[in-house]
Amino acid sequence: MAERAEQQPKGCFFYGFITVVLVFIGILVGVYFGTRKAVQYTIETYTTNAPASIPALQLSPAEQKRLADSLQTQATTALRGNNPGELVLTENDLNVLIAQSPDLAAYRQQIYLRPEGDQLRAYLSLPLDQFAPWKDFTSRFGSKKWAGR
Repeated sequence: MAERAEQQPKGCFFYGFITVVLVFIGILVGVYFGTRKAVQYTIETYTTNAPASIPALQLSPAEQKRLADSLQTQATTALRGNNPGELVLTENDLNVLIAQSPDLAAYRQQIYLRPEGDQLRAYLSLPLDQFAPWKDFTSRFGSKKWAGR
């Protein structure tokens, strides 16, 4: 008859290792769900399905063109001089520059700038669906409720 070898009980190293593995898995699961909840909260708090109302430039296209030409003349004059003076831009000047810029043509109805004292306040209303990373993010995250934000 074969004698059975007595099985030794598992030591504290084994149970400590199992405990560490379970705690690590718990931390990973907590970080995943915590991050997911934080992202959901941020998206739902700081975005909306309806576009934000932003001020509009109240100048006719002819006035915008005249103002843009005037600003171009001032900039050219300032660059020619050895000691350029200070260039002060008003609310209309800033927004005409945005409206006349070919790089910002797609965003002219979505951006508005307003100087307030020594600071500049920007009003933005950008649909996130126009950006490929947002579309990729929402498809991976599997949430259709964030479309149109």
